[in-house]
Amino acid sequence: MIVDITALVTEHPGAGFALTPCRLDGPRDDEVLVRIEAVGLCHTDLGVAAGYLPDLPFPVVLGHEGAGVVEAVGRGVDHVAIGDHVVITGPRCQKCRFCRDGRPAYCQRADELVFSCQRADGSTALSRASVAAPGKRDDVAGHFFGQSSFASHAVASAAGVVPIDRSMPFHLAAPLGCGVVTGWGTVRNHLGVREGETVIVIGFGGVGSASVAAALSLGARVVVVEPSASKRRLAQSLGAEVIDPASPTLIGDARDLTGGGADHVVCTIGAVATVEQAIELAGRNGAIALVGGSPPGSRVSVDPSDLLFSGKRLSGVRMGEMIAARDVPMLVEAWKDGLLPLELLVTTFPLDRVAEAAEAVDRGECVKAVLLPDHGDLRRRGREEDRP
Repeated sequence: MIVDITALVTEHPGAGFALTPCRLDGPRDDEVLVRIEAVGLCHTDLGVAAGYLPDLPFPVVLGHEGAGVVEAVGRGVDHVAIGDHVVITGPRCQKCRFCRDGRPAYCQRADELVFSCQRADGSTALSRASVAAPGKRDDVAGHFFGQSSFASHAVASAAGVVPIDRSMPFHLAAPLGCGVVTGWGTVRNHLGVREGETVIVIGFGGVGSASVAAALSLGARVVVVEPSASKRRLAQSLGAEVIDPASPTLIGDARDLTGGGADHVVCTIGAVATVEQAIELAGRNGAIALVGGSPPGSRVSVDPSDLLFSGKRLSGVRMGEMIAARDVPMLVEAWKDGLLPLELLVTTFPLDRVAEAAEAVDRGECVKAVLLPDHGDLRRRGREEDRP
């Protein structure tokens, strides 16, 4: 089984994204073929495309917040069926001690499964549609986060495919696979925020906005540190207090709002100076959760005495410590109950306008950009290829 698709191919680091006719092999055992109806744009995709991970193979198709419809399943897949609406999350081995004891976010093979951009046997399901030599394949690295969903279709690792309620629109469902579950899960699964506690969220993007929604849903007092005025206004409309990080009195203002420092700080920005600021914003016995990626090799300066005598706790949190089959349906219910206002956070763009989407996010014009593949392009291309 081979499917004609279109995909955003990144030729080499810094090359951007080019919409390209490709071919996709059908699903093998424990894989699922999904027609992608929407895919979130994450800073991780942009960083990797720019060369953030030097060992990543190119050319490559990225994208890791896919949502769509199941079109085929491989042998051994029985939790989804053809026609199901699904969200695709990160893959996991399901065999290591972390997967077995309910901590799949820390799967021992997670980095390999997420970033190798190939199957376990070294193959890829993706190739370009046209090659110079007959009988040859022009392979393209795929399987990024077990999906490579910057495309009209993706072959996904079955362990990361979660069925969802058909009432949820795909463009709102797509971010649940990474950004939203990371923010929401950090607050609920890792920090265990309680009613009346104070939470500072640094950055009001896809992850930060979900952290804010989760903390507010638990009855916490939330302060958002965000440079974009429009995002600060949106955060205020949801019930958060806001601070401009450019304020020379940022630390003092935050401490005044939180009674001496926050019980919890969610830092969605990986810049070293911001991480150090997050530690300073935490109060006595405060917990700091780092969820934003920093450049490899970065080093943060920490005063051990501050951690010791204040009892501060600093930790990294991966994927909101989610259990996909539990947390993704829970997020759908939170949206249905009005606790997760995705309609206010998501802005859609055609798949081939990914550069425009990235610029809109950087300018603070939208909180979460979601890309929509044009399946009509495939139908038109098929008709043209059938002509004599």
